[in-house]
Amino acid sequence: MDINVLKRFLTIANHENLQRSATVLNTTPSALSKSLQKLELELNTLLFNRRGKQLKLNQQGKHFLGYAQHLVHEYEQVLSEFKGQQYIHNLSVAGPAILTNYVVAKLHLFAPIERFHTSIFNCYEGEALNQLRTGHADIAIVTKNALSKQDSKWLSSIFLTKCDFSIGCSSQFKAKFNAKPLSQWPFACPTVSPFCGIERGTGNDNWPDKNIMRTIAFKTDQFTSLLHLVKHHLACAYLPSYIIEQEQLQTMPTPQFDHTYDEEMLLCWQPSLASGWLNQLTHEVQGVFS
Repeated sequence: MDINVLKRFLTIANHENLQRSATVLNTTPSALSKSLQKLELELNTLLFNRRGKQLKLNQQGKHFLGYAQHLVHEYEQVLSEFKGQQYIHNLSVAGPAILTNYVVAKLHLFAPIERFHTSIFNCYEGEALNQLRTGHADIAIVTKNALSKQDSKWLSSIFLTKCDFSIGCSSQFKAKFNAKPLSQWPFACPTVSPFCGIERGTGNDNWPDKNIMRTIAFKTDQFTSLLHLVKHHLACAYLPSYIIEQEQLQTMPTPQFDHTYDEEMLLCWQPSLASGWLNQLTHEVQGVFS
């Protein structure tokens, strides 16, 4: 079975369209169609339902998808083991920005630019795990809660840190509002959870709005915009403590606030039988975060 044919199959399965897949692979739709026909002939099985220009995996295709992903992954890691360290590897990291920001700050400790060209794909946790499953990401940064909701028997994971949440603000904001009651502090909140991309509570930031009243002055669908509001003294925000530290923000004291919340952050990857670059990389990650 030709490994390049399997790679083409995975791209077609991801994009569900020959034209888009051909653009990604820098080839022609007719060449991809012939490649797919060759694979289906070899398997004596149709893998897609054809609907005009759209291609949807059928049940047999979905079943074969897992095998194809595993074969391509193992092939690349075996190749890496025998090629050795002299090659520069392309590392793809997927996960929500609120999590990948933590890892990127430490990236040079386990993925130096002399050995890795790194791409960061910011997406919600479910999509990050899907990118990992389909081979479009090498590692995914997600929370333990997100991983527990997925079929994770094909994954290995490393505990990175437990991130607790605090109220972050600028020094000017702190000076202005520190003496005022919490209910008068203007908060900036995401429109959906920055972790999973769905609505979780009033402010989508794990704040106990049913028990502790606050003023939500701003809502934004961009995490960078939320940080912009905080840095420019317009609002405070309920943030992971490492974000507060990285962005050099202040923490608002909250004597009347007895709620605690934290998330366990994990690095996930598909393990390989071969001692390729990915297994070696995750071994180095364990050394950095242990």
